[in-house]
Amino acid sequence: MENPFKKIRRAAKKPRQDWKPHWALKILYGIWMTLFSVAKIALGAAITVLLIVMICGGVFLAILGEYLQNDVLPVASTYELNISDQEQTSYIYYVNADGEIEKLQEIHTTIDRQWVSVEDI
Repeated sequence: MENPFKKIRRAAKKPRQDWKPHWALKILYGIWMTLFSVAKIALGAAITVLLIVMICGGVFLAILGEYLQNDVLPVASTYELNISDQEQTSYIYYVNADGEIEKLQEIHTTIDRQWVSVEDI
């Protein structure tokens, strides 16, 4: 009677291919695999960074929305604009080429009102 646990000998495997590729093909294949691996790594890193930015942006917008809703908007609805302050003359200034500040334009409503100190009256 034969031993059932005895190793069975298998036939030797044949090589996958009998031909050897040219050295130029081997170099091209190595370059292609290197570029492909680098591209996979770069794409994975880009997707990871994009997901991190999206998650952080969502958290930021949620916190900003909560802050605006609970702290800013209730106070802003009670704020009254004093219209009388807007009936004064406005001045637009600019910096010339010499670095000096000059008046460009005066903007006023129907009446030219200017703020003056008591000494100038």
